Amino acid sequence: RVWFSQPDDAEKWDETDYVDLGYDGQKITAAVSWGNQVFVFKKTKMFVFYGNSTDADGGTVFNYRAVDNAFPGNDTEIYQGQVCVAPDGLYVWTSQGVFFTNGGTPRLVSEPIQRMFTSTVSGYSPTATTLAAIGNGTGMSLYHKGTLYWTGIGAQGVYWYTLTDGQWSRWNATGYGLVTNSDTLYTAGLTGIYSLSDSVTTVNGTAFSSYYVSPYSAFGSPGVEKTVRQTELHGSGTVDLSWGKDFQSHGYAKSVTMLNGRGLDRTAIRGESLSWKVSGTGAWSLNRVIPFLREQRGIGVKT
Repeated sequence: RVWFSQPDDAEKWDETDYVDLGYDGQKITAAVSWGNQVFVFKKTKMFVFYGNSTDADGGTVFNYRAVDNAFPGNDTEIYQGQVCVAPDGLYVWTSQGVFFTNGGTPRLVSEPIQRMFTSTVSGYSPTATTLAAIGNGTGMSLYHKGTLYWTGIGAQGVYWYTLTDGQWSRWNATGYGLVTNSDTLYTAGLTGIYSLSDSVTTVNGTAFSSYYVSPYSAFGSPGVEKTVRQTELHGSGTVDLSWGKDFQSHGYAKSVTMLNGRGLDRTAIRGESLSWKVSGTGAWSLNRVIPFLREQRGIGVKT
């Protein structure tokens, strides 16, 4: 049974504004709008609501057409995340392939990757684990800049399928999972799928290069030259520490490992205004920087 709210008032429902689609042992598992149509999905059937009319008693008639055997051979439920809404219509991921429809009978559009649905292929998960994963709430679909993306979890880990101008591509990330690694976020960008996780230290095999540069400071004595004899770092990980003086570029960097939360560098620097920089390619955090100042020298010519 599909219920319809009153026009322009989604919180009010008339007791007669519904349509029974028949009980055939299949559940209604997804409903998607596209254009001026509403698509309702069962496992093998699709219903397209395309407008309203009025009956002889003045009541509302919700016009629809049913497409039986819309997805031949499909044996898994079609959930919301399996239906990708695109400008030209809907793309529906099923256990028998990906189908396209804009209101008519769905047609198969996944022929280039059809073996993935009908047999076990090296490097691909078996059908039983692959397709069920996309439909059980762990996967999703989206459209962005002319490309359709599907994500899910299979025996090989997280995988993505994309469809761009009729061309299919697949990525796989063994060891990553949206369920087991709940701190990992996957999103679609202009050129592909991206992941964000606080446990990742490389991008496509290249180590992150992160850094922080402090503002130049006179340390409370403008115009006075002072010397930093050593620097104490509090945090975790290993960083490269360098100092800059009098708004010049930062000099030679020394590696400092913060064992038990503390690291020490004995490189000296002298100047009127000083700035420190830390950088690293691994995971690191910095809570505090303590420069140990020695003598101060006043303004004037030094000999």
